[in-house]
Amino acid sequence: MPKKYIALLWLALCLSGRAQPLDRRQVEELALARQPRLQAAQLEVEATQKLIEQAQMSPNPVLGIGTEVPALRIVSRVQMSLSQPLELGGKREARTRLAEVNHQVAGARQREAERQLLLEVRQAYAELLAAERKVSLEKEAAATSQRQWKLAQERFKLGDIPKVEVMQLEADASRALALSAQSQAECEMRRGALAIWLGKPAAELQVQGQLGSNAALPGLEELQKLALSQRPDLQAQQLDQDRRQAETRLEQAKGVSDITLQTGLAYDRTYISPQNQTSGLTGIGSPVLSVTAGLSIPLPFRDDNSGSIAAAEIRAQAAESEREALERQVRLQVESAYLTALANQKTRQVLAGQTLPLTLETLRILEQAYRVRARSLTEVLNSRRAYLEAARSELEAARQEELALIRLEAAAAHNLQR
Repeated sequence: MPKKYIALLWLALCLSGRAQPLDRRQVEELALARQPRLQAAQLEVEATQKLIEQAQMSPNPVLGIGTEVPALRIVSRVQMSLSQPLELGGKREARTRLAEVNHQVAGARQREAERQLLLEVRQAYAELLAAERKVSLEKEAAATSQRQWKLAQERFKLGDIPKVEVMQLEADASRALALSAQSQAECEMRRGALAIWLGKPAAELQVQGQLGSNAALPGLEELQKLALSQRPDLQAQQLDQDRRQAETRLEQAKGVSDITLQTGLAYDRTYISPQNQTSGLTGIGSPVLSVTAGLSIPLPFRDDNSGSIAAAEIRAQAAESEREALERQVRLQVESAYLTALANQKTRQVLAGQTLPLTLETLRILEQAYRVRARSLTEVLNSRRAYLEAARSELEAARQEELALIRLEAAAAHNLQR
């Protein structure tokens, strides 16, 4: 086989083994599938389901067996009894209701864990996208600096410019290379941070996507309503209030005394001795089989569970206050993210649509003019700085816009149209 075909085959194998870039949806799916935090939350949901089944159980009956051997007495007894506690006051219903609310709270907390996880993963994904764009920008700046430095060297050889201009451009190119290397190191750090969330080697992780969005945002009031109705932490807080009320109901039920029904059989034998005989006989009398029944009722003279009931009522009031405080916090989170996203979206659109094209075209014109000795080095450098400043500002605005949109999606528990 010719060498060129071997080289082409080797290149094809390398390209086929290279990891494909992941978009945002794929990143989210990987993160959700590989997080022990979510698995723990799911297990807690399953555990609380078992507690519902346990809460629905009635108390077990009690079997008692005993005997009385006569010492000084004249009657021996063998007794077997069966007692059954009867819960009064709606204890089982209250206990089951509390277990059901705890199950619902666990489900809301699982959804909240997922919301928090997606917030952190999306932020790491956006930071990596921004870092990769910064690497491209700084590489472009370094390449431009190198090109201008080489152009200055050619003009110096022709005697058109002094040596100091060549030295100035060489220093500028060196600085651009340092910034490019720094941006590459920052990008690898961001790549490693996202790789930890996804459980993948950083060397195999590539992402694709865009920063920011040109789609119009929904209204602020609409997003706040969505947040108040869909945020799982708010739902968990509301359910926590329901749980406190269920605890109050259970404590009230505990204040009602239970009763215990008891029934059984007793087998008695009478021993006849010379001291108690009346017939002149000694030995064992006829056995007697009898049925027993009983009822035990606790008398709530000292403890009627009033302290526990009062404590549960106070905790229910505290849960309501906590819910109101969280609602205010959610409104502020939505508003802050919304205003930040709007401001950065406008900044990015102006920079990308107007400032960047103008500064780039100006730089190209001045570079051509410098090549034919029509412009000075200072003008070229100032123009390049203006372009790079605009490009970096546009990138930072896009980064801040994307992070604000991510926070807004998390705050409203709603994915925005992109």
